[in-house]
Amino acid sequence: MGTKGRGNRTYLIIGPETTQGTPATSFRRLRYVTESLSEETNPEVNDEITEDRMRREPVDMNLRPGGDINCRLHIEGAITSLIKNLMGSVSSSGSGPYTHVFTPAADLPEGLTIEKSIRNLGGSVKRCYQFLGSRIPGATFNLAQEGVSRVTFNVLPLKTVIGTTSLDASPTGSTIRDLAGNMGALYEGSAGASPATLIGSIRNMTLNFSNNLDEEGYEVTGNANTARERQDSSEGYADATGSVVIRATEKATEWFDDFKAGTPAAIRWRSTDPNSNYYIEFFFPRVKWAGRPTPQVDGMHELVQSFDFQAYYDSTFGFSQRITIYNNEANVP
Repeated sequence: MGTKGRGNRTYLIIGPETTQGTPATSFRRLRYVTESLSEETNPEVNDEITEDRMRREPVDMNLRPGGDINCRLHIEGAITSLIKNLMGSVSSSGSGPYTHVFTPAADLPEGLTIEKSIRNLGGSVKRCYQFLGSRIPGATFNLAQEGVSRVTFNVLPLKTVIGTTSLDASPTGSTIRDLAGNMGALYEGSAGASPATLIGSIRNMTLNFSNNLDEEGYEVTGNANTARERQDSSEGYADATGSVVIRATEKATEWFDDFKAGTPAAIRWRSTDPNSNYYIEFFFPRVKWAGRPTPQVDGMHELVQSFDFQAYYDSTFGFSQRITIYNNEANVP
């Protein structure tokens, strides 16, 4: 029967590229829960009329690599490279611990090499699926009231290569503690200012970041094989949206009044590990409330209200969204 590939022996390693599509040279092992990185193509069916009713040879279509990576939220190791490639730029400071400030940039980094290697197969041939030129189209952070917080990163590579040896046989990984929902806090305030009012009635919060990447970066290259590969994935708007579920309290009433009037606000979520004081913070200096926040009655119990929001540029701070990480890593590759 031979040795069968197993999930617990499948590594994901990530490294920054200096030229998009050229394999990285240094890697870190990513902690993850599930992933769906793959490559897809659907040959064009031959629709020529045939006397015998049997199809003739189809035509090869473009190769479309991509997928998602789902992680428990932690703030050290390879996951910070994913956040850097999600946002665009990072500024690091401190002498240990360190503060890393991520904000949108006009140009995203060159990209990442992401290798999925199955490490328990027998024989001399291993399967190392290498996703080159990978950019991060978006990510969703689920910040729950209980249990671990989680994040899903979308991945858009240029191309894939199958290796028989890993690009890094002994990658290092992070052992930092995950951030749970009860470590979080939401602050709200006036637009254009740093929010300082703690909102103690939040049930959960979901944050959606999108780079609106162009997935159709294909062109005629003069080579039938490379013409099937994605050549680039240019950036669109750096969007940030989200939703907050709040108990139907006086604060929810204030938010609803702002929703009706179109009054902007500023919001900030911080999750802090009480053991180390390491944290991740999401800051939106200017948001508009949206969605259908009127409380809905579906039973005898307490009412809740769900507010959507759209972040947009604030001239005082100079950005529309910011992620700050405080940890013990000197830099983010």
